[in-house]
Amino acid sequence: MDVTRRHDRRLAGYLRTVALCAGLVPAGAAAAMPAAVQPVELVWKLEAGTDLVYRESQQVEIEMPGATGPVTLLRSGSTERWSVLQVDGDGNATVRMTTEEAYMNFDGPMGSISADPADQGGSGAFLDGISFTVVLDPRGVVVEMSGLEEMREALRAELRDLPVPPLLDGMLGDHVLDSQSAQGPLVMPLPTGPVGVGSTWDSDFALPIPGFGSITGATSYRIESLDGDVVVIGSSGTLSLPDGAASLLVPVQFSDPTIVGSSRFDAGKGLLLGMESTMRAEIAVAVAEREFVVEVAMTTTLEFIEGGE
Repeated sequence: MDVTRRHDRRLAGYLRTVALCAGLVPAGAAAAMPAAVQPVELVWKLEAGTDLVYRESQQVEIEMPGATGPVTLLRSGSTERWSVLQVDGDGNATVRMTTEEAYMNFDGPMGSISADPADQGGSGAFLDGISFTVVLDPRGVVVEMSGLEEMREALRAELRDLPVPPLLDGMLGDHVLDSQSAQGPLVMPLPTGPVGVGSTWDSDFALPIPGFGSITGATSYRIESLDGDVVVIGSSGTLSLPDGAASLLVPVQFSDPTIVGSSRFDAGKGLLLGMESTMRAEIAVAVAEREFVVEVAMTTTLEFIEGGE
């Protein structure tokens, strides 16, 4: 009888040990796994009296029929300083945007043009120091814009002696410049409400071309990953050109360009850390009764390099 009781107690103890271990295994596994990522809200958190500095660059490559590879046609860029003048109770920030150290290097069939601040005799400094003011809402959408007159006059002065079509003068009007500036790479509309990995949202725009209609664009965004406060956002979109807008100088036909990009946003600090996007298109050109297709790729990068008072 005692032997049976001892056996039962040992069996009960063994079963309790097994049950305890069974409970500890998933608990231990859960402890070893990272905690579930909580949804975050993406909003700009600009503070009055602070400056943000971004470095922006563009590179345009073309690939001609029969060529061994792409040829870099244009390299350009600038440093852009955001000076936050004030922030109202709704989070709308008034920001003065100033261009610093603009440069451009163009290599084309008609020759090369270099506009680099490193070149003492270059004309690349014509935009240096030029600024305008925007009001951004917490989602990064332009609410208001002013002070574009200085930029317009600088561009007109730079183009004055160049053989450019009269159409360009019309493109320097207030409405056109407002629209173009509002579509800059620093202005990525953020989603409304909390988001997590896999969340998506869309945006679109229309950019006027005097006498031809508007370039329209549609972009879809998706949260790819969350690493602490850093949110990686993928994007893809298309542009549509109005009929006739592409044939301003030579008979050409554009395929609708596609754009693929990626951005990094710091949800804790409320600022854009960087982005890269590439636009690709095919251009069918007819010259001297011959037609050929040129592939064009334009890559734009943006990098946050400085912040503070």
